[in-house]
Amino acid sequence: MRGLVQGPRSIREPPDPRPAGMGSGRGVRGQADPLAPRRVGSLVFPITQSYVSDVLLVDDHSIRSGQRALWRALRLVAEPAGAVGVAALLTGAYRPVPSERVALVISGANTTPSSIEAS
Repeated sequence: MRGLVQGPRSIREPPDPRPAGMGSGRGVRGQADPLAPRRVGSLVFPITQSYVSDVLLVDDHSIRSGQRALWRALRLVAEPAGAVGVAALLTGAYRPVPSERVALVISGANTTPSSIEAS
């Protein structure tokens, strides 16, 4: 995979909205809980170290904005964890270089259109 993808980045919500909480192990649950694990397993951690070069953070409000943008523009229902990539692009947390190709994984199993419209 490393030969096909140069330095993939992982985008997730912060574990704690307060700067002092970053990296402290205290987690405040949010919109995209699966992306902010309380503990990383011994099988997954070495894989992540090998293939992920950076982690970007986006907040709950930005995630909801990403969900709404996908719904309004494409009628695509995305769960919060599935909208973090869009949120990172919309907020500028991730800025691709001009020649870079960006791929996003968008999933929608844990939401419904009515939950997006209501937010």
